[in-house]
Amino acid sequence: MAKYGVGMTLYTSTPSLKPSWPFPGRQLTFFDYYETAALTNDQVILCHVNKGDRVVGGWVKWDALGSGVTLTAGDQLNCSRLMSTATATFASLSNQLSPGCGYFTLVPEGFEYTADCDLFVWVGSTAATGTISMQVDIIRRAQ
Repeated sequence: MAKYGVGMTLYTSTPSLKPSWPFPGRQLTFFDYYETAALTNDQVILCHVNKGDRVVGGWVKWDALGSGVTLTAGDQLNCSRLMSTATATFASLSNQLSPGCGYFTLVPEGFEYTADCDLFVWVGSTAATGTISMQVDIIRRAQ
């Protein structure tokens, strides 16, 4: 059964209009986190995007979640669309851009959603205990 973050926060209360981007619209940044306790084979929903939203980047961050814990980040159609499988045994990874962080960058094209969709972090078959957080950068079309 899916878990939900503590409450998605919109960082940009007055989103900036980006008319010079290849995809004009308002840039929004969302953040949420979830404190896991022996979570296995489950998704943690940390963001919701609307039809027409274009995800252009963001990150997933985690504590040392336990030995052999793996994470991916994506959506209902592709659970690793945003971040392929990462080992979260320690809060630092040699193959990531920053300790305990998996960056995803989809610019300049980004990925445009054709329907409303939840974005989540998937926890693999090994129990994870600790904090998982996600920030997502979105371009939302002007209405």
